[in-house]
Amino acid sequence: MINDFIITAVNEETVDAAKLLVVKGLSEYFDQYVECMNPDLEDILASYMTIKNIFLIALNNNKVIGTGALIEESNSVGRIVRMSVDEEYRRKGVATKILKRLHMIAIEKGYAKIVLETTKNWYGAKKFYINNNYIIEREDEENIYFFKEVQ
Repeated sequence: MINDFIITAVNEETVDAAKLLVVKGLSEYFDQYVECMNPDLEDILASYMTIKNIFLIALNNNKVIGTGALIEESNSVGRIVRMSVDEEYRRKGVATKILKRLHMIAIEKGYAKIVLETTKNWYGAKKFYINNNYIIEREDEENIYFFKEVQ
């Protein structure tokens, strides 16, 4: 556990580093990063910084070490996306703190439920969400779909 990091909204100064961290995380699992499959990352501020959406970052000594976003799925459902933590900072409480902050924001935004999905063979992510009380709703050949009631 590290204690000297903060969670804040992405901004003009941090947006490029946030994108690089997400792309780096995706590249660990996929052969290559494909821009056209990730249009939200081309303009994170426009894609996420709206009334119903937010993109958070974890900062340690002005370095972006984690990301996570909440978007509106429907009037009462929020979707968590773009959870990523720099490899050096994993298993130190960064993702948990981001996830908890996103949960609090979901409450503030009036969501009744949070959903998310992860790739089926990302075993660490699956365990992480289960450990944070997300429930598996269903699985298909590639993905696992989770939900959690907002309280």
